[in-house]
Amino acid sequence: LLRLLALSPRFRLLLEAVRATARATLHFLRLLFIVLFFFAAVGLEVFGGKWFEGAVCLEGSSYSRLGYHALNFNDLPSALVTCWVLTNGNNFNVFMGAAYACAPHAAATAFFGSFYVAVFFLVTNLLTSFILQSVVTTFDAADARATGSRAGPALPRGWSRRGPVASAFPVGSAWTG
Repeated sequence: LLRLLALSPRFRLLLEAVRATARATLHFLRLLFIVLFFFAAVGLEVFGGKWFEGAVCLEGSSYSRLGYHALNFNDLPSALVTCWVLTNGNNFNVFMGAAYACAPHAAATAFFGSFYVAVFFLVTNLLTSFILQSVVTTFDAADARATGSRAGPALPRGWSRRGPVASAFPVGSAWTG
């Protein structure tokens, strides 16, 4: 099956795009580790020592029923693993329920709200943009090679190329003169 896929030019282009993404992926993984480390440290300060097996605040909660006691903010390694689980979106509401049961509501809301915004909106969109940029650049380079053009991808009608970067404004607009 892989040999058949290797015969396909588009599949080879996709593999080329994956190779081109490797460097950006390393930068992304560093950024992700920094973000997770930051939230693990904050979670350690806010929730540390409050979530444990047999804690009164967790009695009857879904956190206890599901046996999530190993996922807590009591030490840094556990906090990092807990943040990783939260990054995957695995039962986010269960962890929020445990936080609301054992910590002040304002602290839990601030922590989980900022975690959600930072990880799901910013970091995940950054990963998506890395992947899309790599695929588009690889496909554009392949199209330029196929047509023998060195100018790069075709511009929309009415736009001009000024030097190595395309103009952001149509020809004849008030900005280009």
